[in-house]
Amino acid sequence: GRFFAATMLKAILAHLVINYDLRGEVDGVRPPDDVFGAVAMPNWKAKVWVRKRQ
Repeated sequence: GRFFAATMLKAILAHLVINYDLRGEVDGVRPPDDVFGAVAMPNWKAKVWVRKRQ
């Protein structure tokens, strides 16, 4: 169950990092977090640029 899921997520992340160039919409700038009371979450509307490596 959960160990298989964790292993698969690691494999998918490794595949993305090895085979694709990933960057934010603005280089070097992290978009502001979404804050709901005491909870801060990453901005879900932020854009990530993905390009397959040559």
